[in-house]
Amino acid sequence: MPEKDSAQHLLKIWFPPLLLSFISLLGLEFKYLVFHTLAEFFSILVAATAMVVGTTSRTFTRNNYLIFVSVVIGWCAGIDLLHTLAFKGMNLLNDDNGNTGVQLWVVARFLQA
Repeated sequence: MPEKDSAQHLLKIWFPPLLLSFISLLGLEFKYLVFHTLAEFFSILVAATAMVVGTTSRTFTRNNYLIFVSVVIGWCAGIDLLHTLAFKGMNLLNDDNGNTGVQLWVVARFLQA
């Protein structure tokens, strides 16, 4: 019986990332823009969740560094959202070159580093 519990535990751990990967790759079959948007939104969702958890746990922890890092991750998520909206081909901004999206991505990675 322990083997069955181990298999269920592994399935519980690996099912969500595999499902999200499958959905993203399915989006890649339609168009690269769909894949990119899905991948960025999953990243933004994780970063926003980390920020919410970090900032709401400030009453439980005395570690100010954790709060600082969670707020910075939240800002990175906001910049990643702007990067997604400014990505070439989204046609949400009048800027027709791909420079704005790339620059926002670089800013977000710089801030994250």
